[in-house]
Amino acid sequence: MNRTLATAALAALAVAGLAACSPKAAPTAAPATTAASPSAAAPSASASPSAPPSAGTSPVPSPPPPPAKPVALGPTGYGPLKIGLTPAQAYATGIITKPTAGNGASPGCDQSAGLAGSGYKVGGDSVAGWVLFGPHGVAAIYAYGKMATPEGIRLGSTTAQVTRAYPKGVIAEGRMNVAADATGKTEYRIALSGGKVIQLALQNRPNGCYE
Repeated sequence: MNRTLATAALAALAVAGLAACSPKAAPTAAPATTAASPSAAAPSASASPSAPPSAGTSPVPSPPPPPAKPVALGPTGYGPLKIGLTPAQAYATGIITKPTAGNGASPGCDQSAGLAGSGYKVGGDSVAGWVLFGPHGVAAIYAYGKMATPEGIRLGSTTAQVTRAYPKGVIAEGRMNVAADATGKTEYRIALSGGKVIQLALQNRPNGCYE
């Protein structure tokens, strides 16, 4: 009997010792709380309007207009002054002087005028700027200054320049008469001396006043 009790007591002590030596179970960790993620990044601001020009910026000036093209002598006249206009029509253009009678031309061509600004004088030494009226109105317009034909011939042009501009023209006795246009109703009268143009006129064909 006493042996049985002692054996039971020893067994109980052994169980207790084993229990004391066993590691304690680690407490179960609580699940981590996931922090609420912030909402998607705020949308980017819309493109800002372009900045206004600086107050000190000057507007770009417009380019100047091209210079006016010089009025050519020919093939039918000089600006509004046309070969064949009556005296009244010619004076109405405002680019010629008042007429002067007795210019020494052939009968029926007894009225002259001058291009405004040319300084033409009846009976003077120069025919530059002379406007001659004939039986059919304006019969001839003589160049002055830098007036030039559409082909670029003017007072002072060389003989070589004249022949290049008018290859069909023929120089005879120091003068070339060559058609100004395809109609043949007007022509250039080009007088040369010393290898240069000394007189240049646009005239009707036939002239009716000289030659």
